[in-house]
Parts: sequence; C-alpha cells; structure tokens
Amino acid sequence: PLEELAQFDWVVLEPGHLSDADVEFLLAQGSVPFAYLSVGEVDSHQAQQLASLVEDAASDIRNEAWDSKVMDLNVPAWREHLLARAKTLQIQGYSGLFLDTLDSFMLLPEEQREEQRLGLIAVLRELHTRFPDLKLFFNRGFEVWPELREIVSAVAVESIYSGWDAQAGVYREVPSADRQWLETKLAAIRQQGVPVVALDYLPPERREEARQLARRLHKEGYVPFVSTPELNYLGVGSVEVQPRR
Repeated sequence: PLEELAQFDWVVLEPGHLSDADVEFLLAQGSVPFAYLSVGEVDSHQAQQLASLVEDAASDIRNEAWDSKVMDLNVPAWREHLLARAKTLQIQGYSGLFLDTLDSFMLLPEEQREEQRLGLIAVLRELHTRFPDLKLFFNRGFEVWPELREIVSAVAVESIYSGWDAQAGVYREVPSADRQWLETKLAAIRQQGVPVVALDYLPPERREEARQLARRLHKEGYVPFVSTPELNYLGVGSVEVQPRR
C-alpha cells in the first residue's frame, strides 16, 4: 500500500514486491526506501533461483526455523553476489539496504566463527566502499558492530517485549533475561546516537495492545514498530496510519 507506506520516514521493502516506479513514488513523497538483503542465509525459494551459487557457497548448516541455508561468507562468489545485488538495488532507486541474517554465522561450529566474522566485516566494508551513498541498516550485527560503527545508519532488533517463536508457530512474551541481554548489547550502540528500531510482534486483533507497546518502546528511546512476523500487516509505530480507503 504505497500511499500508506509513504507516511513513514524510512520504509524497508522486499524488492521483489515493487517496481522501479513504486520506489520512485516513495522517493517523491519524501520516504527513504531500504531494500531487504539477506547476507548470511538463503531461503529455499532463493536456493532454487541461485542453485549453482548456493551449491558452491553454502555451508553444511541449515537454519531449520526458517528453512534456509547458512552461507560461507568467505566464498568469493557469494561476496560478489552480494555486491552485485547492492549495485542493482541502487540502480533501481533504493537509498539504502536493510541487512538481515548478519549473525547467522553463529550457527556454525565454534572453531569456524571468527573466520566467518572477519569475512562478514570484510564484505560489509567493501559494500560501503563501493556504494558510499547507500545507507546501511543492520538487523542486529552485534558481533561486528565495534569494527563497523562508522558505516551504520541504524540498527534493528526484534522481540524486546513480544516475540514470535518460528519453530512453535506462536507469539510469546520475551523472558526478562533475554531482554536484559539485548539491552546490554544495545547500550554501546545507543551511546553513539545510532537509532535503534525495535520490531515486536503481535497479531492484528491485539492492535490496542500494540499501541500500548509502541508507546512503551518509544518512551524507552526506541523507534518502535509492532507488526506480524510475516510483516504482511501495516502495524503500529511512532506513526499509525489511519484508514481512509
């Protein structure tokens, strides 16, 4: 719903769902469009489209919760794929990239993680070097934040109070211990003045609860957005678009 999305300052979009004209419309309305880009995983649909690349660049580990393969960040072909994708998205008019699955390498055996972490830092630095005008919006990325803080425009975190259990298929209240761990990780980011977007999940029929949660998150210094885990529902944030059509 472009007219509704245009009411937001920043909009994160799945590029396959929009035309170049749609992106141009959002820009003309003053919104900053970010294209979703998965860095560390490929889902089953993408795996079919990128079969030969995935065969060469996928690790032996799967993320069963999301039916996806964890990629080897040190395979040159995968890194070049990410850079080529960024170039295409910039040509299509996107102002930035929303970089997801930055911590997927943590699913790999412990002895492989540091090498993968360094590979992630290298590809993100190269991304910024080649496309300095693209804003980079991290989803988490705590493991590489200290080395990359100067290139990050914002950081997103999921499930501060209300989350989604993908394996069980249920909404769940986030345990206080998990929330405290997140807040510890976010402390340094917030001290740098980098915006932190809190993405929590509630079903549409609990919209009033979503409003209350958004207000709570905003009061705590976050940029809130409460939606469904499929993100197929225009949720509630600092702005709540009122239906007119």
